[in-house]
Amino acid sequence: MERLFFALTLAAGMESDAESILQKKHMSALKRVKEANEYAKRLLAQHPDAADAYIAPGIANYIIGSQSAGTRFTLWFGGIHGDKKLGMEQLAKTAENGLYLKPFAKIVLALAARREKQDPLHKSCCAS
Repeated sequence: MERLFFALTLAAGMESDAESILQKKHMSALKRVKEANEYAKRLLAQHPDAADAYIAPGIANYIIGSQSAGTRFTLWFGGIHGDKKLGMEQLAKTAENGLYLKPFAKIVLALAARREKQDPLHKSCCAS
């Protein structure tokens, strides 16, 4: 069951990326992000040590938390919530302990740090 939830999390996340980046269907992409988060939550409820699963809620929390106040307010009514700081913490869990997605989490953390005009966050996890 662990592998199934992990695969569903990745698939929904990749579909969200495609809808957002390639097709410019941002609302549809947010629905996929929410779907990926649900699968990740189910996986983490059964296996809290599955560090790779934190990538989906981490990215979602960061992206949604980075939106304007008006956009976040609108999304809140749709049941979509985000917290930039929590997202960074979740990404750091994958960057530090991930098995498959560790390098990707490090890249996302570095991009977020650059976007926030900060030194690379979590230098210890992002080195090497």
